[in-house]
Amino acid sequence: NPNISSEAMENIRIHLFENQGVYENAKADIHLKRTRIITIIVVITLLLSSIAAILYAKKDYIMAYYEDIDLVLTEDHITLSYGETFHPIDYVKEYDEKNTITLPKLQNMDQLTDYEYVYEVSNGVKTVTKTLIVTVIDDQKPIINLKQQEVTLTQGDTFNPLDYVVSVNDNYSKLTKEDITFEGNVDTSQQGKFTFQYILKDSSNNKTTANLNVTVKEKPTPINQSPNTNNSTQTKPNNPSKPQQPSNKAKPSNKVFYI
Repeated sequence: NPNISSEAMENIRIHLFENQGVYENAKADIHLKRTRIITIIVVITLLLSSIAAILYAKKDYIMAYYEDIDLVLTEDHITLSYGETFHPIDYVKEYDEKNTITLPKLQNMDQLTDYEYVYEVSNGVKTVTKTLIVTVIDDQKPIINLKQQEVTLTQGDTFNPLDYVVSVNDNYSKLTKEDITFEGNVDTSQQGKFTFQYILKDSSNNKTTANLNVTVKEKPTPINQSPNTNNSTQTKPNNPSKPQQPSNKAKPSNKVFYI
């Protein structure tokens, strides 16, 4: 345009150049942002691919880790008598047989207390445990062994209850004859029948009894024999029951001879 001065043209040229620079800068920024976005997408893709590959390689492990493992016991608390046999497998109600079960080790249950038994089931990755409490008690009565159940005494005899005890036994407590208590009374000064009871308790308060039937008979009266003061002896016939018979023998007679 010839009407535009040279100065105006210069200004227009400068303005266009500046706008061109802004455009170029904007274009460069857009290119940089696009590059960054592409880079991020590539990195994320690679990362996701790696994670997917790892998950695929560990899929069995992951599935086993999140698998539900069943282990059901018949009870969680049981009571056993002292000396009773304990079999851990008897108290397993349910578990998946494809998994491995580990039974608890047997303990020496020689005390009256609680014992813990831990059961384990594992699929190779994950393990589930269950605890069984076993309480050991003494519910057995002690034993009194008597020599006999019946005894006969004579008036005036001495009665010692422990003389008729052979032994005492208990499955847990250490008992002796001296631990026996008595109930009843035997009066040997009079005749009659008495029931004497032996009582024995152990440390768990288990009680047993044994009865001894005692008969006291009358003391026999002694027979007093008076001494024989007649020292003379009487002659008795040999056979007094038979009367004496006269002899049939002829008596000798006097004979006279003539010459």
